Amino acid sequence: MFQIKTYTQGCILDTPHFFVLSKGLNSGKPSHTPWRNCFVISVSTEEEKERLYWLAYSLWKTKKLYPLLRGSVIEFITLHDYGRQLQHIVSNMPENTVILKMINTLQLLEQKENAVQEQIKNIAALRQSIVTAYLRL
Repeated sequence: MFQIKTYTQGCILDTPHFFVLSKGLNSGKPSHTPWRNCFVISVSTEEEKERLYWLAYSLWKTKKLYPLLRGSVIEFITLHDYGRQLQHIVSNMPENTVILKMINTLQLLEQKENAVQEQIKNIAALRQSIVTAYLRL
């Protein structure tokens, strides 16, 4: 269903894929861009990638991976532990319509969050320009 392996910077990936952070307190956080310490999860179709990405996101957001973290200074999750946990959540998934509804809702929330973050950046830039303009007086 999916293939998971340690990401090597510069390797060429032909199949649909996403990345999962493997070190730190945010271990398990999925992303569409690679990090220095991450796993890459490859699947056969784009639909499967989106479905698995949001399941991985749910796994990370609910902190289900915290008990699996190892290390005393820098926490990390092993490839085997993460793969086993992801396989468990995939095999115990509810029916497809529930998953699709969850994915659509999470995508909508991500779009809204990105829009709000962009507005915050614009407000900060505006604030900076106002302060700069007043200091010139």
